[in-house]
Amino acid sequence: MNRIVTAGVALVAALALCSTGAGSMAFWQASVQTTEVSFETGELRLEPVGTPVWASGGVPVDGTYRPVPGDTLTYTQEFDLVMEGTTIAATIRLAPGTVITSAGTSFTLDGVALTGAATFTPDPAMSQAGAEQVWTVDSGGRFALTLTLGWNAGTAVDDAAQGATITIDPSELLLVQEAATE
Repeated sequence: MNRIVTAGVALVAALALCSTGAGSMAFWQASVQTTEVSFETGELRLEPVGTPVWASGGVPVDGTYRPVPGDTLTYTQEFDLVMEGTTIAATIRLAPGTVITSAGTSFTLDGVALTGAATFTPDPAMSQAGAEQVWTVDSGGRFALTLTLGWNAGTAVDDAAQGATITIDPSELLLVQEAATE
């Protein structure tokens, strides 16, 4: 019986050592705690400055102005572009469906043959990507968007356009964050 008791005590001791990690099943452990850090996020926005102006020959006009073939109307609006972020990059473009979508676009609007173009007078560094009217913006600042509408004189639809009402729908300017290149 002594052997059975001794074997039983040895078995209980071995199980106790294994279950507490003091035996051969122990794993080493260590830990370290990171330090807290806070970041302020960047921002990207457009803010209109002043009142937009429609003009003909540099003279402001309103809805009472009556254009004729050969006239050119321009729309100008200034914007402040806020771009804050370590690796921020963005593009500016006219929204899909905007009448004036590329330099030299010819189109007929309400029976009047027009040519349209969109340009920026940039303070921020910008570059136009082809005729798609997408500008890559490198930094914030103030700039002006100018939409130019020229009435194509001498086209077949000029006579039919007499007394017509031309409605130029609002254009939407899109500012889109792009993947940054570090």
